[in-house]
Amino acid sequence: MVTPLEKLRSEDERPLSVSLLLVLQHPSLCLSFFEFLCSCYSEENLAFWIEMELYKYASPSQEKEAKAKDIKEKYLLPNAPHSISLDEASELLQDENSFLSSR
Repeated sequence: MVTPLEKLRSEDERPLSVSLLLVLQHPSLCLSFFEFLCSCYSEENLAFWIEMELYKYASPSQEKEAKAKDIKEKYLLPNAPHSISLDEASELLQDENSFLSSR
């Protein structure tokens, strides 16, 4: 039987973004990817992405607001425990008009 990872390897013609999306959607591959990121001290990037995906589908607004505050405190504030590297465009997330601003 061909494993999902072997299947991905055999489909080299796929764009990287499609392959990465397949990895992220497959629980065991996503876990392996997370373990790899841990070995490079970069796991906060995947954790942030996962939390942002969960935020997109959260409801009602109180739950979204709580998730936004949690994301901001974990990843975006100065001295956040799981701080991610932000470029100038991403720093707009911290702007008072962004969805993660304190209310």
